[in-house]
Amino acid sequence: IIVDSWSDTLKSSPNDFTAVRAAIEPWRQLSRNYGCTVVLLHHTTKNSDKVAPDKNRVNGSQGIEAKARSVIELRRGSNRDDRYLSILKGNYA
Repeated sequence: IIVDSWSDTLKSSPNDFTAVRAAIEPWRQLSRNYGCTVVLLHHTTKNSDKVAPDKNRVNGSQGIEAKARSVIELRRGSNRDDRYLSILKGNYA
């Protein structure tokens, strides 16, 4: 399951730690109940593409990164067609 964009499903502030964790929990339960992967697409902070990849640049509450089992970032490279995929957090990886 890919949810693009996860923030469109969020009914509260993305900066509210408790609300963010509660909003991610149903997706985690769905994943566990059906043995499937859930990918929640989200954004990094402004200008984060100008510095090294870092899980602390996820836009919103730290609860997003804390609740997720994995956090990856896809960004443009210096050439127009280049893309770089970085694993920022990988529990069980």
